Amino acid sequence: MSADRPRALYAIRGGDAFFIDGSARCYVGFSVTKGDRQGFATAGHCGQAGARTTGFNRADQGTFQASVFPGQDMSWVGVNSDWTATPAVKGEGGQDVQTAGSVRA
Repeated sequence: MSADRPRALYAIRGGDAFFIDGSARCYVGFSVTKGDRQGFATAGHCGQAGARTTGFNRADQGTFQASVFPGQDMSWVGVNSDWTATPAVKGEGGQDVQTAGSVRA
């Protein structure tokens, strides 16, 4: 017996919307994991380090950890424990496309 109870986790999926500081909207590029920290990559113009995010469902999500813009246009958001990184990116017709790894452009 355990006092722990199951709880639903939200999936991070590339192509899903998220909101920055309760107002601006951007889109998840793809999930990332840095050490034990889960999160996602997105455009740098979406927010600066420290900006708070909520998910597509407006649930608390995370915080921009780093952001580069202008010049380059990239950032990453570290998410809280309610969100889980997945290898899915929203494809044609809303179907999930599975991704693995990355390559520097």
